[in-house]
Amino acid sequence: INKRIAQEEVKRGNREEVTRDYYEAREQFSTIKGQIKDLKRFIKVLEEILFQRQQLYKEFQKTLSMRSNMYFINMLHHRGFDGKMKFNHRGRTLGLEVQPSESNKQMTKDMRSLSG
Repeated sequence: INKRIAQEEVKRGNREEVTRDYYEAREQFSTIKGQIKDLKRFIKVLEEILFQRQQLYKEFQKTLSMRSNMYFINMLHHRGFDGKMKFNHRGRTLGLEVQPSESNKQMTKDMRSLSG
């Protein structure tokens, strides 16, 4: 038995070294486990912040679209035209529709009067 113990000590190191290596590895494992837990919490917070930013951006797009459409309609009204502006944020397109207003159809036939 003593011979077997001596062989194992040569192969793996003495008992104190093995015990010290075990406690060092366990400490390292605990440290890394804590770091992973902290990183998971941080990622969750970042995801929440990203979601809030996306919601605010969508609200900003909606508000900007409504204001732009309102100003566009107002400008057309002052020049005797009717129309609307259609935003497609996903397709990144802007559609404009302009026609002479019903009250000014005879007076305003020339669309060049819109430039300015």
